[in-house]
Amino acid sequence: MSHKNPPVVIRSKSMRFDTRGSLTAIEDLVQCAICFDRLQNPKMLACQHTFCHGCLEAIFGNSIKGTRECPTCRMTFTAQLSDLPTNLYICSLLKLVGSATDSLSSSPTTCHLEERCVKCEMVSFATEFSSSDKKLFRDCSHCRQKFCQICWTSHMADLTNQLSNLSDQLKNAEECLTHKLDNIKDRMEQLSSHISQFVESQVQELRQKEISAIESAKQMVDEATEKYQTIVDAIESTKKDLNGKIHQMEPDHEASTYFLQMHKKVSDILQDISKWGDIRMIFNEEELRVEINNPECENTDTDEDTLEQEDINPLEDKNTLTKYIISRDFRPKLSWKKCPRPLGIFLAPWIDEIVGEQLLYVAGSDSKIIFAIERKKGRIIHRIFHEEMIYPHSIEISSDSQEIFVSDKWKHCIFVFSRHGELQRMIGSKGDTEGCLRSPEGITLGPDNTIYVCDTGNDRVQCLNRITGQMILQIGQVKKAQLIASAVQKTISKLADLQSPTAIALHGSDIVILDSGHCRVKIFNAFGEKVSEFGKMGTQRGQLKYPEVLTVGIHGFIYLGD
Repeated sequence: MSHKNPPVVIRSKSMRFDTRGSLTAIEDLVQCAICFDRLQNPKMLACQHTFCHGCLEAIFGNSIKGTRECPTCRMTFTAQLSDLPTNLYICSLLKLVGSATDSLSSSPTTCHLEERCVKCEMVSFATEFSSSDKKLFRDCSHCRQKFCQICWTSHMADLTNQLSNLSDQLKNAEECLTHKLDNIKDRMEQLSSHISQFVESQVQELRQKEISAIESAKQMVDEATEKYQTIVDAIESTKKDLNGKIHQMEPDHEASTYFLQMHKKVSDILQDISKWGDIRMIFNEEELRVEINNPECENTDTDEDTLEQEDINPLEDKNTLTKYIISRDFRPKLSWKKCPRPLGIFLAPWIDEIVGEQLLYVAGSDSKIIFAIERKKGRIIHRIFHEEMIYPHSIEISSDSQEIFVSDKWKHCIFVFSRHGELQRMIGSKGDTEGCLRSPEGITLGPDNTIYVCDTGNDRVQCLNRITGQMILQIGQVKKAQLIASAVQKTISKLADLQSPTAIALHGSDIVILDSGHCRVKIFNAFGEKVSEFGKMGTQRGQLKYPEVLTVGIHGFIYLGD
């Protein structure tokens, strides 16, 4: 990995140095992540992280054999501490910080043009240059520094040792890619099965609606045919009566009366024909049913629907609270960028002994570490990691037992640590049976020593015992065998249409679940029965596109991360 280092230190008579503006930024770069002091004899690992040589010896000792892990990213390496290369760029920064600090206590001075070896600080002045002196220094095109002939040899040896680390980096990258590909393939198999089941159920439902619509149409045709036959019979009867009387009637009062009777009868028949001809059958594609088109009924229904919509106002008695929530000014109080791809966060309920305040725990998914940081400054106070932890996702902390619960998406389990970072136990393992998990994400603690887990890969939510891991309740895509097993074991299993649930929160006795696959929020009661739901896919107000996280405020408002 190449670095863009500062150019070779060449000073002229007119050149003056002011390091006050950059010292603060450089101090952050030359700080050791173990002792939090300025680096001493900086040694660089295969993952490019740099630590004091003395700090590495304090952690790993002087053992020759064995595999070690980087204290920051947990990447393994097998090189001996004595063979670790020196970070030349950090050495340059350390010298720059030292010289700048000294210069702050005295007034700036001017220097003659000189060339200096960056390692041993051998100097040659321009006034003393000869043809033989110029050959004493070599320019490195990699780090853009000057070295004398003696230091040049050791510098080339350091670069050669660093080349051997590239193979280890590629190997670790390949393992990471394999994890991701396996996760994608696993999810695609589940999605394929889910798609097939969904399409089959939709086809069956459509077939049933097709049969119902066709039967309804046939019934309408039968009713129309019956009405048609009634009118035809009336026409034939009227024609027969007219043909029998037309040549027998005398032009008198009786003929006039008969004419009026026949005229009314024919008018009624024609009116029936006129009404019967205006009725048209239409097919409602949205509801998949055949209806009789009646403009008057349509106008009436439209008016009633409009009135109903005008009357519906679910927030009518929460105006004051709604205005308060809307008027709040949400601004970030801390921007923390020391962890790649942070996921779950949680505020510890206890006061830390070192800083005397509550710490914010952050799940670093890519670094496989749980960071405990200060809320105001973002300084890292503690780190929690375990060799089996692969992809920490969500965090929950119990104030009663002072335990930290971490869901691991790729390990398919939940790690439980003490407040001091010691592993207490692991809940769950990979699978789709009761108590087993597949790619779990969101978690939240419930009453009576329970924990609710978004079993994302199995399209369900499970309520487990925090100590034993035994299942108490499950909601979602529950198989028939699991429903039977729940009835035998006297646990609760409720079938619900969930697809990739990613977040969960409790509010009173309600269970609020973010159904990310359907872009909806679904609310269930304590027995797993759905109470309500809202949302749909889209980009308009109230619609969701890629929802991932959810929480419920103290006033009962649901906050979504879309």
